[in-house]
Amino acid sequence: MPNPVIIYDASWKINRINQTALALLGYSEVGELLGMPVQHILSNRSAFPGEDLPSRLNSDSSLSAGPGIEMEHLSKDGKCLRFLAQFKKVADDENPGHFFYYESGFCLDELLQEVASEQQKRLDYWNLLADNVPGLTVVLVNKDLDMECSFGQKNADFFRASQDCGNKSFMGLLPPEFKAVLQPLFKIAREGTSVSREFSYRDDFFTITLDPLMDENGQFLCVVVVQNITETKLVEKKLMLSKEEAEDANEAKSDFVAKMSHEIRTPLNAIIGFSDQLKRTRLTNKQSDYLDIVNNSSQHLLSIVEDILVLSKVESGQIQVEPEPFKVGIVLKTVHDILGHRILKKDLAFKRQSDIPEDEVLLGDVAKLRQILINLMSNSIKFTHQGRIVLSCSTIHNTAKRRTIRFDVSDSGIGISRKELKFIFEPFHQIDNSLSRSYFGSGLGLTICKELVRSLGGEISVSSTLKKGSTFSFTLSFEKSQKPYMEHRSLSSKVHKDFFKNLNILFVDDDPINRMLGEIILKKYKAKVVFAKTGQEAIRRYKPGNFQIVLLDINMPELNGIEVAKQLREMEGHSKCRQPATIIAMTANALQRHIKKYIQSGMDDFILKPFTEENLYQKIALHASGTKDDGNHDFYDEAGSSATEGEDLEGLLKFTKGDKDFTLLMLTTFMDNSSNLLRQIKFDFERNDYPSIGESAHRLLPSMEQLGFHNTNKLLKSIERRYLRKESFKKDPQLVEKAIGEIAKCIASVKESMEAIK
Repeated sequence: MPNPVIIYDASWKINRINQTALALLGYSEVGELLGMPVQHILSNRSAFPGEDLPSRLNSDSSLSAGPGIEMEHLSKDGKCLRFLAQFKKVADDENPGHFFYYESGFCLDELLQEVASEQQKRLDYWNLLADNVPGLTVVLVNKDLDMECSFGQKNADFFRASQDCGNKSFMGLLPPEFKAVLQPLFKIAREGTSVSREFSYRDDFFTITLDPLMDENGQFLCVVVVQNITETKLVEKKLMLSKEEAEDANEAKSDFVAKMSHEIRTPLNAIIGFSDQLKRTRLTNKQSDYLDIVNNSSQHLLSIVEDILVLSKVESGQIQVEPEPFKVGIVLKTVHDILGHRILKKDLAFKRQSDIPEDEVLLGDVAKLRQILINLMSNSIKFTHQGRIVLSCSTIHNTAKRRTIRFDVSDSGIGISRKELKFIFEPFHQIDNSLSRSYFGSGLGLTICKELVRSLGGEISVSSTLKKGSTFSFTLSFEKSQKPYMEHRSLSSKVHKDFFKNLNILFVDDDPINRMLGEIILKKYKAKVVFAKTGQEAIRRYKPGNFQIVLLDINMPELNGIEVAKQLREMEGHSKCRQPATIIAMTANALQRHIKKYIQSGMDDFILKPFTEENLYQKIALHASGTKDDGNHDFYDEAGSSATEGEDLEGLLKFTKGDKDFTLLMLTTFMDNSSNLLRQIKFDFERNDYPSIGESAHRLLPSMEQLGFHNTNKLLKSIERRYLRKESFKKDPQLVEKAIGEIAKCIASVKESMEAIK
């Protein structure tokens, strides 16, 4: 609410008044006060009579500057209202030589009521705590430190007399030790600052808090809160002793585990080896499930044992460096591919950066470099609950024959205390026993990193701030390779195409172009595919246990992909299905906040639109082969990513491999679908129905992108982002008109291409 303002003319009659002042004075109409002399609204007890105002205004600068003066206005019903007011003399622009008096300020009574209300809330808060927290005593004292009242524990052992007597000296009830603590705290509280302190008395521990207030006359009051925290201190002491005992136990245990690791590895390898052979035989579904549990558990245990063995080899000098050609960018991407799903599950941002040329081939032990980065990244993911992780490398020195690179893994995790930093690379080291329970692992990751870096001729270091994060850095020098870099074969090459014959796939997409594309690709591999046009149709067709793969579009009308995935998982939960389907989102939204929603809804992975035959084949092969995705996700920053520009129709012609009939079929479908949607957009535009325009834009996006119309796609994405299922938005007719024109051009271009093909 604005401050009250009253404007007087040169004869001190009311010329104007705002609604705030009018309401405070109890009047309903401005006309009741216009032309009235100032004395009409001034109390006789005011700071000065109305007739003295002109002379005071000319002689007293405090009237127009500083905090102002206190005066009393008289309301319509005769009530006196205290104001803190300032006056200014303002020239009348319309009448040269004339002027106005301008009064503004605020009502002190209202302000004091607000202060009193706020202070009452604070008193109620302390009273509530005193009644419910054991060992808590709350006392209200005045400016003379006499007790006004007390609540909470009535017989605290540090009081010498009963607290039930009002207006007794609070300090007189306390032992000397308490007085020594309280006296300097009261000096701080009198300045209006709350203050707390912890101290001991005899065999007990206490905290004391002073919360300053004011009474109705603006005089000092103070809430004194005393709490006995002896039990809390005893628990803390026991926890510290337990921590020290646990650290001693960890140290004794480490020697035993190191010696036994070799003995564990031999039978474990036999378990894994024969389990793999058994898996290749004919098994029942239940036997296969049990065997999967054995395999997964064995692999997890083996990874821990392998860490121990690597460390043992390093310390015994048996480790060997095996250089091979590699590209730094591919190593960084591989590390992210392996750990991406863990970053996603913890909702962490990830950034990968490098100044190394993408085509440069170096010579080094890429397996050890990859293991170092994976260990460091795993450590960062483990101890980071929010924020981001950055994997970067930068050139320190570069010549024609060698490149020296600094690698950094930074996080915004819990950090490491200065005391612990010097032990952080020690074998099996855990900061304390509580962390070893909360963060699983062997405690060897950083030790292995240190020794592997040394074996490659480098040194590792760490900088960290507790509760803010850590950065692990190491520098390595690599020879520039003269040998060519050999690409590793993709996962799809390990899965024979005949494998797809045994797959039952549910393909859900509201766009006919996408369904046609999916049908052509999947028919090549002879997979059994059921197509659904809507989310409701997908739910009707889905029977738990009948499908291994569900390819699911996200933005569909009425029931979107996220809602469909949730319902499919509910159906599986209510059935006897032992093996849930793998649900793969088909989406153009690759932002991390979108992917998080997909995973939370029950989806397992995603594939970006527009996708090629190889993309879809690899994604299905990855999951259908029984291999779990290690996070083969390229996460995008919040700013998004633009599609790669290409020539119109280039992607389609490459896909159809020159098959004219198939190409014409795809283009005809595009023409029919796009023409219908263009008519719908025009219709909705005339009706000013922007959400429906957003729906049509979404349905046009995949086919426009598949045919390479990227500029048009940018316009459609803008429309989709602004209007698709949005309740509040700013209408942009120019954007829609421009999109309509571009869509028409695309349709005309496709028509010309069809004529040329014919």
